Amino acid sequence: MNPDCGAEFILLTGPLGSGKTTLLLDFLATPGAAGTGVIVNEAGAIDVDGAVLSTGTNGLPLANLPNGCICCSQGDNLLSAIDALIAERATNGQTPFRRLVLECSGLAYPGPILRSLANFRQQTFRTRILSTFDAFGASPDDAMVPIVAAQLAAAQAVVITKAEMADAATRNRAVSAVASYNPLLEPIVFSDRVARMAAAFSPGPKASLSRFMADQPASHPRIKVFQVGCTGPTTWPSISDWLDSLVDMLGGRLLRVKGLIDVDGCPDALLIESVGTTFSTPRRLAAHVSPARGLIIIARDTNAEELVGLPEAAAAGLAVRETSGRAANLH
Repeated sequence: MNPDCGAEFILLTGPLGSGKTTLLLDFLATPGAAGTGVIVNEAGAIDVDGAVLSTGTNGLPLANLPNGCICCSQGDNLLSAIDALIAERATNGQTPFRRLVLECSGLAYPGPILRSLANFRQQTFRTRILSTFDAFGASPDDAMVPIVAAQLAAAQAVVITKAEMADAATRNRAVSAVASYNPLLEPIVFSDRVARMAAAFSPGPKASLSRFMADQPASHPRIKVFQVGCTGPTTWPSISDWLDSLVDMLGGRLLRVKGLIDVDGCPDALLIESVGTTFSTPRRLAAHVSPARGLIIIARDTNAEELVGLPEAAAAGLAVRETSGRAANLH
C-alpha cells in the first residue's frame, strides 16, 4: 500500500480486552469519522464486537470477519471484504473512502495482515498501526507475551486505555510496560476519553528517525532493542542478504526493524523497515533528511551475538549492540 496517498488504512490492534472497540466507537461517533469503513475480525464464532459496532457506526459501512484470527487464516477474506466495501461505495455513487479501520482480534499478529494488504490493488492506502494497551494490564501472562510484543513493537501509536479509571501510579506502570516492549514510542495517555480518541485517530507528527537511534533499552526480560551500524562502506546486496538470513533465523522473534543506511552507489539514504518479518520496499530519502544512520531492531528471546553470528553480517560490515550498551564484535 502506497505510503504517500491520501486514504488511510488503520490497523487497530491490542491485547484481548484492552478497549479497541470502545476506542473505535468513540471515534465513529464524531463528524471526523465521515468517509470511514470498518472491518471487524473476531477469533470466535460469535461476533460480539461486530454486533456492538453495528449499533454505533452512524450508518458507516461495516464488514465482519468472524470465526478465525485474520493474521493466520483469513487473508483472502480480508481482501474480499475490502473489495466489497469499496464496490458498494462506488455503486452508491459515493466518493472513495477516506479511511478504512480493521479492528483485529486480540490474538492477531500485525505482520501477516500487512503481508495480505500488500496484495490489494483496488484502492491505494497508506497504512498505520494503532495499538491499545489497558492501563490495568501491565503484566500479561507469559503465553501472551509474544502477541503483545508483536502488537506494541509494530505500532506507530500506542493508546493507554481505561486511563480515566486509573490513578497516576497505575498509568505510569502502564507507560513503563509499553516501553518495555517498544521504547521508541511515547504512548498516548489521557484521562479524558475524547482527548484520547482524538489523539489516537489523528495522524500527528511522526517520530523522527533520530529518535529511533536514541539509546533506549527495553526493560522486558524477553524483549531486546539492538542498534546495527556499518563499520565501513557497504552494498545493498550484502545488506539484503543479511536481512534475509535474519528473517530466516529469528522468524516470529523478529518484531520490528527501522532505520536509514547508506550504500555504495546511491546518493540517497535507504529507509528500511519491517513489521515482524514483513518488510516494506526500501525507500530512498535525501541524505539531508536525517543525520541518523543505522538500523534499530526489536526482537524477542535473542541476543547481539546471535545477530552478528550470521556470515552475512561480516560480509556487510555490520556492528550490533544492545542499546543498554553491550556490544557484539565482528570477527
